[in-house]
Amino acid sequence: MVGAPRGLGGGYRFGAARTVGVVLMALAGILALFAGVEGSLIGSGGLLFAWGFAGWAWFPPHQARLVERAGRAAPTALALNGSVIYLGIALSGGMGGLLLGGAGPTVLPLAAAGVVAVSLLISVLVART
Repeated sequence: MVGAPRGLGGGYRFGAARTVGVVLMALAGILALFAGVEGSLIGSGGLLFAWGFAGWAWFPPHQARLVERAGRAAPTALALNGSVIYLGIALSGGMGGLLLGGAGPTVLPLAAAGVVAVSLLISVLVART
């Protein structure tokens, strides 16, 4: 049956790992596009909407992968995941500040897309192990 669950964390039709990959690719592309819409209210607004959607679409399949891989340690894995997400948020502020001071605001979207691309690479490598 299309859309029926296939097990804990296995996702639905496409699976959690594939969904995470697609969402991360979309997120990297969306962030990179911000570099080209400077001064456009409609373009920026559309990208902000897409960025928000993709950012939130990443969480459920990512957590499903964690639960699937962690087994009985899933609560601990999810707690550590939350902590690492907040660490990333804190580090992004510092990284953004350094980039703003050194290269200016036009570099920020490309740097953010690069960070997401590295996340995608790590996700693919983890999925293969």
